[in-house]
Amino acid sequence: MSIHKYYKISDEGTVVRLKPFCPRCGPGYFMAVNYDRVTCGHCGYTEFKKRTPKKPKGEKPPTGTKPTGTKPTGTKPTGTKPTGTKKKSKKG
Repeated sequence: MSIHKYYKISDEGTVVRLKPFCPRCGPGYFMAVNYDRVTCGHCGYTEFKKRTPKKPKGEKPPTGTKPTGTKPTGTKPTGTKPTGTKKKSKKG
């Protein structure tokens, strides 16, 4: 992996690290950043990120928006039913 994925030069000209160092292994051992955790590839140390709370099921969408995934009432689904072929059993 190239070095430009680990460091960035800020507008003031200082070097900024993009990935955290491993607390066990020390400076020089970067941790892999995943969507729900950061992991050290050297020793296997893992820190899980905090989850965002889910919305309650009864919460309504904001007013002025159209709900998605609903069909208008009184319509029948269009399309054909799949036609399957029956397998013949072999008797031997």
